[in-house]
Amino acid sequence: MSKNRWNRLNPLARVIVLRAGVFVVSMAVLSYLSWFLYSTSKQLEALELENNLQIYAERLHLQIDSAIESAAILRSLVISGDLNEQRFYPLANELSKQIEGVFSLQLAPNGVVEYVYPYDENEKALGHNLLEDELIASIISDSIAKKKIVLDGPKPIIQGGKGLIVRLPIFKDSHFWGFSIALLRFPEMLEPVKLHNLIKQGYQYELFSIDPWGASTSLLDKHQRHEFSKQQTIQLRLSGQQWLLAIKPVNPHMLLKNLGIYLVLSALFSVLLVELVAKRYLLQMHKKNLQRLVDDKTDQLVVREQSLMQAQSVAQIGSWEFSIGSGYRIYSEQAQQILNLESPECFNSEYQALIYSKYQPRFQQILNYRGEGRLSIDYKIHLKTNQIWIREVVEYSAERNKLVGTIQNISKEVKDQELIWQHANVDTLTGLPNAHYLHKKMVDLISLKAGTNRSFAVLVVDLDGFKRVNDSLSSKAGDEILIQFSDRLSRCVINEGFIARYSADEFVIVAPDSSEASAAEIIPGLIQKEMQMPFSVTEGTRFMTSSIGISCWPEDSLTALGLIQLAEIALHEIKAKDRGLTARYRPSMLERSQQQAAIEGDLRQAIINNELSMVYQPIVDVNTHTVVSMEALIRWKHPEKGFIPPDQFIPIAESSGIMILLGRWIINQVAIDCQFLKGTELEGVRVAINISRIQFVDDSFSDYLQSCLVEQFPKNQKLTLEVTESTLHNDAEHSVNTVKELLDENIQFALDDFGTGYSSFISLKEFHVDNVKIDRSFISRCDEVKDDETLVKAIIEMAHTMGFSVTAEGVENEAQLMKLQELKCDFIQGYFFSKPLPIEQVIKQGSWYGEKLS
Repeated sequence: MSKNRWNRLNPLARVIVLRAGVFVVSMAVLSYLSWFLYSTSKQLEALELENNLQIYAERLHLQIDSAIESAAILRSLVISGDLNEQRFYPLANELSKQIEGVFSLQLAPNGVVEYVYPYDENEKALGHNLLEDELIASIISDSIAKKKIVLDGPKPIIQGGKGLIVRLPIFKDSHFWGFSIALLRFPEMLEPVKLHNLIKQGYQYELFSIDPWGASTSLLDKHQRHEFSKQQTIQLRLSGQQWLLAIKPVNPHMLLKNLGIYLVLSALFSVLLVELVAKRYLLQMHKKNLQRLVDDKTDQLVVREQSLMQAQSVAQIGSWEFSIGSGYRIYSEQAQQILNLESPECFNSEYQALIYSKYQPRFQQILNYRGEGRLSIDYKIHLKTNQIWIREVVEYSAERNKLVGTIQNISKEVKDQELIWQHANVDTLTGLPNAHYLHKKMVDLISLKAGTNRSFAVLVVDLDGFKRVNDSLSSKAGDEILIQFSDRLSRCVINEGFIARYSADEFVIVAPDSSEASAAEIIPGLIQKEMQMPFSVTEGTRFMTSSIGISCWPEDSLTALGLIQLAEIALHEIKAKDRGLTARYRPSMLERSQQQAAIEGDLRQAIINNELSMVYQPIVDVNTHTVVSMEALIRWKHPEKGFIPPDQFIPIAESSGIMILLGRWIINQVAIDCQFLKGTELEGVRVAINISRIQFVDDSFSDYLQSCLVEQFPKNQKLTLEVTESTLHNDAEHSVNTVKELLDENIQFALDDFGTGYSSFISLKEFHVDNVKIDRSFISRCDEVKDDETLVKAIIEMAHTMGFSVTAEGVENEAQLMKLQELKCDFIQGYFFSKPLPIEQVIKQGSWYGEKLS
């Protein structure tokens, strides 16, 4: 309106126009603001709906995952080998408390439910054979075949009502063991999800199951079915099942009604107030969503922390952390139980006082560690009632300036290692060190004295006529004499010397820092004085004599074995003359050396004249009794002397430089014999070849063997290289390199004569050993002597723990076979199934030896 026309209006008309203008402007502004508020509310409603779908879907996932996790923890109990009622029921009780909604926890060995918690209301499930239930046969078979978890239901259950069943297949040592099962009542399992809260928020909801063809079925059995748009649903994929959660407002037309109310508002104050309330509401909604997300994440962390604590409890591992400069460490609950601590906080000085004094520097090494990676330390502590061995693994965090680590009770592992070490290094009859420990002790002594002018003497002492006495009386009387003889010899050790039982009736005394006079006169004189007294046995008393051979380091030999051999040369020479005498080794004693030289020359001719041959002894699976491998063994038929045992000429070959030539002959002959396996039952069977220490340190060995595999052996022929513990440790670095050069899909390594050396299982890992062969000396009485059985069992269990298979050597009767089956040994070798035979006879015997059993 122009100014002139406005001026021509009377006051009343101006008021009417002004009011009309204000009304039009006000209504225009209010209409715009009302529509904007309506659109915004629509978007917020959609956002809230989407957030609720995400939140409740995640809660449903978390509920199902909790049941799956409880089944997984039960599986860990089975795999650990500690399954029994005393372990199952406390663990199931604890899991039921920690995981809300779980109605029942079960274990079904071989598919038959044998463990149920709680028993009340679940007793009908006992004895239920899952494998024979036609309603779930296909599901169960598919779960076992694909080794996957199965989620079944909701469906009627034998306990009554409906339930959701989680079945987790368990495989132990690659064999199907059974199922761990978690049962959730349905719809009671939905209580922790709190879907009913949606009704309070003005929503109605539905839960559907989607079959493979896309058809949906309501899981909540509601009488009235509602329609939902795609934006009002979310899919859940749950271990082979697909569910659909649907949510929509109860009154979808409420916003439209509100729009009418907004348009009635006539005051700008009301419009501004509504806008303020809307903004405030938006802020509160976002805050509420954030709090929900925080709560859900907190719940997940609590569940994971509880699962971690449970896993640590099963494995007996605790944890700790140490803030640099604080002076104390904070221990987890499991660590407190292991260490019998009353509080999670313990000052380092107080804890160090529990550690044996000689191990306390190791603890300081942990506290001072600031390196990269992890540091592992073992030490021994004394608690109020006992002493235990502890292994700590520590890691430094530079960002947090903290040390974090784990604590584990390794007392059983240490005890098992000590048992194996003692059996391998201590003579069980006399309690003295045996030949293996003697050799190691002498090697250490030689290293200590190298470069000095200090010598020592070696005395080999033999009990004259022991075999005759042992045969004429009894083995018990012979043992009594040997025990008394060892006690008498121990009293004759002087100048910090040491004594060992070297063989049946031979003992070795090492006299450090001894002059020839002291070794040749003082100690023999003491021994002969001790021999003046009779030996008391059950059958009466016996007077006996002893002969002594002496050698000295470094005059006679620079090696431990050489010193003993030279002392034995002197001993055998003097025994040939008379009994009860002493002889000092002299260079003129060449009889044994001459014999060895003769064998060496004959052996070189034997290789040229084709006097050697190979035989093969099958290695049989302890359960199926089928041949899994064959060990190649060399034989020598001398044209004049007849068959010469390998233990007579192999050491000479190693010491004379023939071993490389002999080893290559063996490999070539095995390659020729393997060609005969083509087209037979034994085609493709692995062949084991013994590898000498001399071959193993030869730089050309790897290339030669690999070229033979390509050019001479049948294609893809599999070989096992058998080496002894001393071979691997003689030059550890070179051995590791040789192993790495040879490792491929067709070559494996086996540790021969395990237990007679000084290896630990941990050290064998770096040599990539696949199989451990227990020496026949441990097998011969494992079915009769409890100590031998315990030792064999410990070796097998530790080998399996480290990932090694186990072969028992020298199995000669069915009783030993049965015992080894009971101890879960993998393979056996020995005369019970077959003696070593030429390749033609091995082929004729075939691949199955089950008929050998009675």
